[in-house]
Amino acid sequence: MVLAAMQAHMGHAEVQTKCYLALANLADNNPDNAAAISDAGGIPTVMAAMMAHVGEDVQEKGCAALENIGCSDLTKQKQIKKEGGVVVVQAAMTASGVTVVCKSS
Repeated sequence: MVLAAMQAHMGHAEVQTKCYLALANLADNNPDNAAAISDAGGIPTVMAAMMAHVGEDVQEKGCAALENIGCSDLTKQKQIKKEGGVVVVQAAMTASGVTVVCKSS
C-alpha cells in the first residue's frame, strides 16, 4: 500500500517523505519487512522518488529508507548498487548534506 501511494503520487514531495518514513520504520531491524519491501519493488520506487525531488527532507528520508532496507542484507545492498543506488545516494549527500551510516545488526 505504501509503495502504491508513492507510485500514484510521485510528484508530491510530502507524500514521498511520509512514505519513506513508513518504509524506513517497517524495515528497521526487521529483515522480513525489508525483504517484502524489496520484493514488492521498493528499492527502485524509492530511488525514482529521490530523483524526482531535490528537497533535503525528501533526500534524507529516502536515504533512511534505503539504509534500513539494505543495511542488514548483503543481497539487498548489491541490489541497491546494481539499480543505481550509489549514484542516487551520492547525489543526495552532495545536494543536501545527508549522511548515511549503516547500523549494525
